[in-house]
Amino acid sequence: MKMFQTPVVLLLALIAACVQATPIGLSPNATAVCASTCNWNDTLIWSTGTVPGVGDDVTIQNTDTTVTLVIDVPISISSFTVSQSNKQASNIKIVSGGSLTISGTSTLGYTTVMTIESGASFTVSGQITNRGLVTVQGNFSALASATPSLDIDTQNGQISTTQVYATVTLDGGYLIAPGGVHVSSTANLLGDGHIIGNVASTGTISMGTSSSVGTLYITGQLVLSTTTTSVGDSKLKVKVASATSFDHIIISDVFVQDGDLIVTPLNNYEPLAHTQFIFANHSSQRGGFDTTRGSGFQGVFNNKWTSAVDQQYTFVIYDSASTVAISVFLVVVCAFLTL
Repeated sequence: MKMFQTPVVLLLALIAACVQATPIGLSPNATAVCASTCNWNDTLIWSTGTVPGVGDDVTIQNTDTTVTLVIDVPISISSFTVSQSNKQASNIKIVSGGSLTISGTSTLGYTTVMTIESGASFTVSGQITNRGLVTVQGNFSALASATPSLDIDTQNGQISTTQVYATVTLDGGYLIAPGGVHVSSTANLLGDGHIIGNVASTGTISMGTSSSVGTLYITGQLVLSTTTTSVGDSKLKVKVASATSFDHIIISDVFVQDGDLIVTPLNNYEPLAHTQFIFANHSSQRGGFDTTRGSGFQGVFNNKWTSAVDQQYTFVIYDSASTVAISVFLVVVCAFLTL
């Protein structure tokens, strides 16, 4: 009889050890199912019946209705995934006083609509892929040293019948990415704010909003590249509202130009002949834009270098009917200005 007791005792001891090794309250692989607007701290929305915390892998499931998940306290988890199904939007709102800290990786599916409000933060230690829409009013830190820390990458997907393109919009916030930010060919980096880290783009970069001008600060390099896909080349969009009001991009390191520069007037503004718009400041420059064109201007651009002394890259719009010069656009290569 004793010869059978030892294995049984060992088995019971092993089970007891496993139970003791699992902290009470932790819920690995927790899934949130929210019907409308929910709070992260509501135990009823979680598949495990407990609020996930340190060490947990969390998934937000899409449903047939738009849902909103509010985070208003500091939260720390292991990984964070918003599922990528053809459902309605998953709104993730990190409000003032709230924070979401992820020790591992994160994937935001194309139905994600995340807002990081002023006074809130979203921190990811591992690499993060964003295929949805993220607005940054507070702090967004993608801390992976691997390249890139943040990948803004579109996949084919829809919310209802609207094509979704991966977008990060800075609304006065900070984006920290020591491994850099990659903007894929159908993705967007928009708005006003600060980026600490190199930016490499085959997609679209635009300052301000669709109806207002703005300034984007990059502490690092900006590298614009062409692509062999059918989508086309990288695009830098600059809006001009008047001779003194227009978009700016301030780059502390090298500015590698390629792809398309697209200039758009606001409020039916028409520049006088030879009006100069110095919209880019950077420490050095390489390359050149493949094309420069207006959106809303009646005319075409001709590009040329001015003297090597002032190192100005000049864009001249000629009226398509009379070939009279109506505007000059300059990219000035100058030392980064300490603001």
